[in-house]
Amino acid sequence: MRRWPKMPALRPAARRRCGTTWAARGQRRRSPGLQKEEQELAEELGPEAPEGSGSRYRVVRQIGSGAYGTVFEAQDTLEDRLVAIKRVKLENDPVHLRRTLREVALLSRLRGAASIVSVLDIMVPVRDGRFTEVHVVLERCRTDLRKICSTVAGLTMSQVRRILYTTTRGVAYLHSAGVWHRDLKPANCLMYPDCEVRIADFGLARAVGRPPARLPDPDPARPRACPAEQTAGFTVHVCTRWYRPPELLLAQREYSGAIDVWALGCIFAELLQCVETPPEARQGPLFRGDYARRVGGGHLVWPPEAPRAPRDQLDMIFNMIGVPSVAELAELQNQEAVDHVLGFPPRSASGIQAAVPQADEWALDVLRRTLRFSPPDRMTARELLEHRCVAGVRDRQGESLADEVLTLPFEDEPDDIGRLAEYLVHELEHFGAFGRSSKGKGNGV
Repeated sequence: MRRWPKMPALRPAARRRCGTTWAARGQRRRSPGLQKEEQELAEELGPEAPEGSGSRYRVVRQIGSGAYGTVFEAQDTLEDRLVAIKRVKLENDPVHLRRTLREVALLSRLRGAASIVSVLDIMVPVRDGRFTEVHVVLERCRTDLRKICSTVAGLTMSQVRRILYTTTRGVAYLHSAGVWHRDLKPANCLMYPDCEVRIADFGLARAVGRPPARLPDPDPARPRACPAEQTAGFTVHVCTRWYRPPELLLAQREYSGAIDVWALGCIFAELLQCVETPPEARQGPLFRGDYARRVGGGHLVWPPEAPRAPRDQLDMIFNMIGVPSVAELAELQNQEAVDHVLGFPPRSASGIQAAVPQADEWALDVLRRTLRFSPPDRMTARELLEHRCVAGVRDRQGESLADEVLTLPFEDEPDDIGRLAEYLVHELEHFGAFGRSSKGKGNGV
C-alpha cells in the first residue's frame, strides 16, 4: 500500500500564536457564550453513554462556529473515536432552513464518496413532538487547508500535489453526481495528516438534477420542525468572495460546475505559496479583494488622500489574467454585464507566474487552465485528474464516479418555511434520525 508523507510539524511560534497544541487548546480562556453552548449540547447528549443511545457522545470542546451552526469535538464512547458534532439551530428564515435541508439531504446521499466528509449519525432532540435543532455527527479530521496555509512552516511540492489531487477527486465525484459545491474554499477542505482531503459544508451546494414528484401532504402525527425567530441576517451569495469566479461577480444566473474549478485553481495557488515558504512571507489568497461591486452599481470614487483605495474583486482578477476579449464578452448573458466589464480600464496582465513563483511548468499549466474568464474554457475536474501535475500522486483505485445524478425534490420549492420544514422532517426520517434522539428517549413520534 502506498504511504503518503505526513504534514510537517508546526513551527513553535505558529503553535503559540494559533494555540494549535492540545495543551494550549485546553488552557485557552473560553467566553461565557462558548461555555453555555458546550453545556447545552452536553446536556442534550447526556452525562452517560449507554450502548445504543444517542448519549454515546461526550462533548470535549468547541472547534468552530459560524452563522449556520456550531461545531464541537466529541468522544464517541461506543466506537472509541473522536467525532465532530455540528449543532444547527433552526431559524425562522427560508434561506437558513433551505441551507440546513441541503446539507442534511446531500450528506446522507453522499455517504462513502471519495474525498467527501462522512456523516456518521444525525440526531434530533424531540420534545413534545417538536424539535428546534439538528445534531449532525461527522468524521473528525485533524485540520483544514485554511489553517495549513496560515500556520504550517512549509510544504513540499509532493504534499501540495497530493492535496490538490484528493480535493479534485472529491469535486469530480460531486460533478458526476450533478452536485455543485458553490462554496469551495480552504476552510471547507478538511484534511488528515497524510494529505487526504475531505470536502465539507454543503449548505450552499446545489443538486442540478431534475427533481421528482413533490412530497404528499404532511402527516400531522410526525414531529414538526419549529424554527426559532430569526436573530441575524444571512448572506444569500454563493462562493466566498476571494474564491468567486467572474461569472458570479457579473451576476450571471446561468452558470455551471466550472465555478468549483475556479475555486480549485485559487486554492492550488494558495497552497503553492506554502512550498518552502514561511507563513509571514506568503501573499495569502490569490485574489484578495476588499469588495465585489454590484453590476450596474457604478464605479467607486475614492478620495485621493486615502492611504489605499479598496480593491475591487473583479479588478484584481483582471490585473492578473487580463480583461476579457471581445469573444469572451459575447458569452455574457446580458448587456449590463458587458457594460460593467467595459467600465474597467484596459491593462496588461501581470500573469499568474509572477504571483506564484513556486509553480513549476505543470502547476502553472493547471493554474492557467482553471483560472480562465470563460467557464467553458476551463478544464474540468476529471481532466485535472488526468493532468501530469498530479500523475505522481494519483491513486486510480481510490477514484470513483456517482452511479446516478442526484435530485433534491425541494430545490424548486418556493421559500415557504412550513413546506421546507416538512421536507426537513422527511429527510431526517429517511436517515432514521428520530430513532436516535440526543438523549436516547425514543423516536419522538
